[in-house]
Amino acid sequence: MTGKNNYTFYHVPSCDFPSLTGREAQHLLMQWSLKGRLHCQRFSFDEIFKHHDIEAFAKALFHDDSVRRSLENVEELPMDGCEVKVTPIPCTLTSMTLFDRCVGTVTHESGRIKSCFEDYCGPLVINDCLTRMLCVEDSEFYNLYDQKDREEFLFRLFKHIVIGGELVQPSEDFNVYTNFVKNLYKDLISVQKMQDSDDIVITSKVYKVQVLSNGLIVYPSAKEHTNNFAYLIVNPVKRHVIVLSHVYGIGQF
Repeated sequence: MTGKNNYTFYHVPSCDFPSLTGREAQHLLMQWSLKGRLHCQRFSFDEIFKHHDIEAFAKALFHDDSVRRSLENVEELPMDGCEVKVTPIPCTLTSMTLFDRCVGTVTHESGRIKSCFEDYCGPLVINDCLTRMLCVEDSEFYNLYDQKDREEFLFRLFKHIVIGGELVQPSEDFNVYTNFVKNLYKDLISVQKMQDSDDIVITSKVYKVQVLSNGLIVYPSAKEHTNNFAYLIVNPVKRHVIVLSHVYGIGQF
């Protein structure tokens, strides 16, 4: 099925994401039950990207034969009648200082994550204060971050990694999470320096995406879970798009 609106996409299989493929990263992904379930792929495209036309862009992407053949997803996309729902995600942060407020609150000063009494948030079992802050709205730590903070792509990425997969073995050291997310964020996001200053600005555009068939979500998964997600990270300058997705389940060992 050929994409509409004149967009043509090409898979870039040689593209490497060191934050995910390195030896230590692979070990952590396995520990967090994300290995083999967190997918990251890059596609190039040959037309000028228009932010206001993102729905047409996303629809063309998921209807493109090259994308459909190479997309790493758990469930196969239906051949016809796909709708695509796209939500812009704020992506403005160029440092990890957002997470400084976790130290001494949900972690000890040393960075060791504080334990808590077992709690539940939907299907998730909560055993530590970090996950409690991320997921439990009536927790004593939830107000460390307001809704604007939580909408940022960097915060979303951090939350997804901390939650992990079905057999997650949480890390005790907060810095393990921040270092991993910092490296992944750098792999995903494109920046450039302003001409008249040393300020760095993000050029990437980020979107949450869902594919629907007959009004029902089929991608990233037909099953609903707080840690099922798919994002498009578009670099309008270099004309490439990264598809980052995850479906909650048991990761590879």
